[in-house]
Amino acid sequence: MKKFIILILLSFDLNAQNAYEIIEKSQNYTIGNSQKVDISITINRPKWERKMSLKAWSLGTNYSLILITAPSRDRGTVFLKKENEIWNWQPKIERIIKLPPSMMMQSWMGSDFTNDDLIRESSILDDYSHFLLGDTLIDSSSCFKIKLIPKDDAPVVWGKIITFIDKSFYFQRRSEFYDEEGELINIMKLSEIKLFNNKKLPSKITVIPIYENPDSKTTLIYNEIDGDTLIDSSSCFKIKLIPKDDAPVVWGKIITFIDKSFYFQRRSEFYDEEGELINIMKLSEIKLFNNKKLPSKITVIPIYENPDSKTTLIYNEIDFNININSNFFSKQNMKRIK
Repeated sequence: MKKFIILILLSFDLNAQNAYEIIEKSQNYTIGNSQKVDISITINRPKWERKMSLKAWSLGTNYSLILITAPSRDRGTVFLKKENEIWNWQPKIERIIKLPPSMMMQSWMGSDFTNDDLIRESSILDDYSHFLLGDTLIDSSSCFKIKLIPKDDAPVVWGKIITFIDKSFYFQRRSEFYDEEGELINIMKLSEIKLFNNKKLPSKITVIPIYENPDSKTTLIYNEIDGDTLIDSSSCFKIKLIPKDDAPVVWGKIITFIDKSFYFQRRSEFYDEEGELINIMKLSEIKLFNNKKLPSKITVIPIYENPDSKTTLIYNEIDFNININSNFFSKQNMKRIK
């Protein structure tokens, strides 16, 4: 009997681990490391319809910014997520308002999305336990069926989420959102798969408030998605570098992404001592130099001071293992070198 109980417990642990990995892979695939999107939203009610347009930027899951561009009455409204804090800029009254956790369940701009759906105070990875329920078909595509249960004291909106992850491309095909009593509240359907930056992703998200008004819906359309296609968690190691005490260094923290196949950097993020992201360095345009595959282009973006600026370095030639000695690196040679 004891062996039987142990085997059952082990099987549940393995399912949880596998489910977590699937959710993590889905999040990394769909969100990537950074993203800029152009979105149209239509809110449908039995007697009226409302349309909105917005732009959104994200950096991982800790930073996001949403700018409303239409209609005119809402234009200029901004939502900001910075780690665990969420802020709202209201241009009409020229005020920045901090949104408390109690507002996460409320409707976002009158739509069927909650504030948490779009701004994401909660973490789908850290705030839930994950259970793999099996396989199923959604829109003729084979999917993982996963149950998410909130952890104790987690700052979450839902009592349970059932999500369906495409087995081939690891994006969501459908999610069901339940309250604490187990009542189905919202259904989210993801459809119209398109190619964005060489990634297959749903271009249409439909949320139906099945509990309150099944005849209503909110539809979100991705018009454009610009993502950092070089960083893919399945092909890179993600490494955090923290300076040692009294080390003569510039940065308070560095996050770097190392290619698993060729072991060169794909991207690095540089933070100051307060944890503020200062610079982003992207390495791209892989070429062959002396039979070595290496990035030929390095772009540094001062994301904190001026995100519209950049410095680009191009390697035109690289020669390895050349005949050179230490005398070459001398003060005298500084005057002669050509």
